[in-house]
Amino acid sequence: AFHYLLKPCDSAKLYQVIDRAIGKLNVSKKYHLIKARNETIRLKLSDIYYIECCRKHIIYYTKTEKYDTIDTLSNVYDQIKDFGFFQIHQGYIVNFDKVKCFRQNDIILDNDRVVMMSIRKKKETLLAYSRYLEEYLWSIIYWSAWWKAYWRYSCSICFSEHLQCRNTVKTYIS
Repeated sequence: AFHYLLKPCDSAKLYQVIDRAIGKLNVSKKYHLIKARNETIRLKLSDIYYIECCRKHIIYYTKTEKYDTIDTLSNVYDQIKDFGFFQIHQGYIVNFDKVKCFRQNDIILDNDRVVMMSIRKKKETLLAYSRYLEEYLWSIIYWSAWWKAYWRYSCSICFSEHLQCRNTVKTYIS
């Protein structure tokens, strides 16, 4: 169980719980395995801010650490592109979930790091980011509508059961 709501529940509390649930469903359970030095590390995708390629070295940047491994950027991108990551430059992949803003040919991330965006890929990057935001917002709207419908349905069942139960009690008492 993620969270229990006691009836009657106000809509603000319901929406707050729905938002938390959607956040948990998105990327929190997905991982990417990398081999750094002599160990295999399981990185949570939601922890990765961006990935940089320097020759044959791939560097994963998280909030607190960076991990260096040997691979190709195209191989890494093929593995994670369906999870909100986009190659914005010949040497960079960015987690769209960590983007704070765009400034000319740079992307500013939540941790205030500046990542250079290719001039050739700028239009493609902005289109991909707008599609990402659109999908994210639609998923919120979908799940929000689903929860509203579920909540109304369960409330109507509980209400009708309550009425049936009350009528049964009345007949039993009389």
